[in-house]
Amino acid sequence: HHAAPPAAPRALLSLQAVSVTAEERDAVKTVHFNAHEYKSEEAKDKLLILLVELFDDLDLIEEFNIERSVLLTFLSTVRDYYRAVPYHNFLHAFDVTQTMYLLLRSADVYAALTPLDRLTLLATALMHDLDHMGLNNSFHLRTSSPMGLLSSSSGVPSVLELHHCNLAINILSQRSCNLFQTLTSDQSVMAYKVLISCILATDMAKHNQLSAEFEAMCFEEVDGAPSARPGAFATLEGRLLLMNMLMKAADISNIVKPFEIARLWALAVTAEFCSQGDMEKANNLEVQAMFDRERMDLAKVQVGFIDFVGSSFWGLMVRVLPSLAWTMENMMENRRRWEDLDRQQVSAAAGSSE
Repeated sequence: HHAAPPAAPRALLSLQAVSVTAEERDAVKTVHFNAHEYKSEEAKDKLLILLVELFDDLDLIEEFNIERSVLLTFLSTVRDYYRAVPYHNFLHAFDVTQTMYLLLRSADVYAALTPLDRLTLLATALMHDLDHMGLNNSFHLRTSSPMGLLSSSSGVPSVLELHHCNLAINILSQRSCNLFQTLTSDQSVMAYKVLISCILATDMAKHNQLSAEFEAMCFEEVDGAPSARPGAFATLEGRLLLMNMLMKAADISNIVKPFEIARLWALAVTAEFCSQGDMEKANNLEVQAMFDRERMDLAKVQVGFIDFVGSSFWGLMVRVLPSLAWTMENMMENRRRWEDLDRQQVSAAAGSSE
């Protein structure tokens, strides 16, 4: 798989001819936008135009004097780096970016960040899984794949995240798609620092550590009870940790979407996990239950993920940023729906075995 070539001017011209409706422009700014309706080639071009809309709505194009042709070339180059895998494809990258927009638009988050932070987070969200092969870090390390070997030899266990960072830097180093070209050198250093830090933060192996650091930063003990620490985001360190958490939040946001959308993501991620499980069996490796199509139970996996990862993570985000309360509401509704499905399955199985 070679590095994608810079998008040809011809591709740019065809993109400029793509039109999206006013309804689509409105929908993409809400939690009800369903990216799964945009799977055809023609529809995929619309996603790029809708991404321009998100950059524009946050006033980033004007604020940083970004040329539209550079933005479009950036978007289409990034899209070309994603593979046709079941889950970690360009649709996931788009979804994480659209969710990042929703997070950035919420009052508490908007107030805490600078325009440069917003530009960097939106761009990073789009690039955070570049060239993902549909196989996780554990697989690369256990099969001694070339990328796995590079990781273990250099002592960085985040196999994929390192790869995504390298490719992001690579894309931005091309003049035709350098979204950061109008930044001062100080701004540019800051943007790359945030980009690298946030992509590395998406490694779920760091989940508990990052969440604990964030909680310790945002709350202090007052009279034996946790109380919000004023000015937690006033320092660069505080803002950087907040941005790491926002990147993680967008990355694990499937569970806070309306159920019909959440369900489609759950099916996609399951397909990718089971495909990895098949490869693990072929390699005589041990297969975890949720990667094994014989043992996998969709509803139970979803309830489990919400209970073991989702509730504490999104609960913390909402305690720190109350304008994100909608995320917890959707997540608990989704948990009820999955639990209902699980109960129906169990009673149907009991019925059929009588």
